[in-house]
Amino acid sequence: MAWTLAFCVMCLVLLHTDANEQSWSQQSYLDVEYRLSCNDSSINVTAKGDVAGIWTKLGYDGDLTTDDNYELTDRNMSLVIKRVTPEMAGIYFCEVIDQDGENVGRVVRGLNVVEHRYHDILDKYRTDIIRGVITAAAVVVLVVGVCLIDRFQYQTQEQKQASREMAENHKRRLRQSIVFGIANPALDEDSGTYRHYGSLKSEETATPF
Repeated sequence: MAWTLAFCVMCLVLLHTDANEQSWSQQSYLDVEYRLSCNDSSINVTAKGDVAGIWTKLGYDGDLTTDDNYELTDRNMSLVIKRVTPEMAGIYFCEVIDQDGENVGRVVRGLNVVEHRYHDILDKYRTDIIRGVITAAAVVVLVVGVCLIDRFQYQTQEQKQASREMAENHKRRLRQSIVFGIANPALDEDSGTYRHYGSLKSEETATPF
């Protein structure tokens, strides 16, 4: 029972945290136009009369103005990001100033603070999939290379012993063939039979008359 209660309390805390985060943090697709508003439920802009906003960004020196990246509209109460890029992610502040120059409130807006919005699940994990495929291919190539090297370069003790025995047998047969005069037999093209090594040597050393 206690564990169930603790789990329910944790879920409520997470839901409350997520709701608070969503109230100020927003997500956008990349390469699109996005608008941040300075209106907030904590600031009754209508009751404040003629007000204007001053936008700043965390880590950026100076106020944001209309340029190649941003556009200020509605008496600077809206900040339009002309094209959302990874560099545009961050925390934005809007200081609300009334007609007398008094600060009447502050609005915080977060854009893609954790990550940007994706069109589908493949779009979200495309980079991870590509990295995984490359890593898997590299591992396969490494394993295959090690196996090939082990197969063709290194031999077990039994294989080495078998190779030595084969070489010794070959040398033994070669010595025996020389001793018994049957080394390098030649095929007699006329009779289709092999001639003795000694007769071949006699024919090679014979002096013609």
